[in-house]
Parts: sequence; structure tokens; C-alpha cells
Amino acid sequence: MTRRGLILFVLLGVAWGIPYLLIKIAVGQLTPAVALVAGAVVLGEPVTGWSLAGFALILAGCCLVAVRRRTSGCDPAAEFGRPVVSG
Repeated sequence: MTRRGLILFVLLGVAWGIPYLLIKIAVGQLTPAVALVAGAVVLGEPVTGWSLAGFALILAGCCLVAVRRRTSGCDPAAEFGRPVVSG
């Protein structure tokens, strides 16, 4: 492999891996609402009435799911087959 080819390969790997790194950071440190708004800003989505309406619908759906899980006594760990550890 030539030196130019190696440099281009490394640059491609970095460019390919940056989105996955940002997703890992977003999932670990941000709330879903903040991650959604940040993603729209990064992608250059103009903030219009339609985008705010879509955001409101997604946020309402997330809240509905959270409330239903909380009131139904649903255990997310048991849903995905993980052993439930009681402390």
C-alpha cells in the first residue's frame, strides 16, 4: 500500500468512526430530547413549525411509553431477558 493510500485509509476510518463516537456520547450523557434537538441542529434542519410539531409528537410518545411502563409495573430488565438483580 502506498503512503497516500494509507493516509486516505486512516482518514476514511476516522470519518467513518466519528458518528459512532458521537452517538455513544449522546446515548450515555444526554436525554433523548436534547439528543434529538442536537441532531436536528447538526444536520441543519431549519426550526419550523412542522419540525417542532414532529418533535412534540415524538416527545409525547416517549412520555406516554414512560408513564405506561411506570404505572404497569413493567420491568425493563426482564423485558430484554436480563436477570433481575434485587439489592
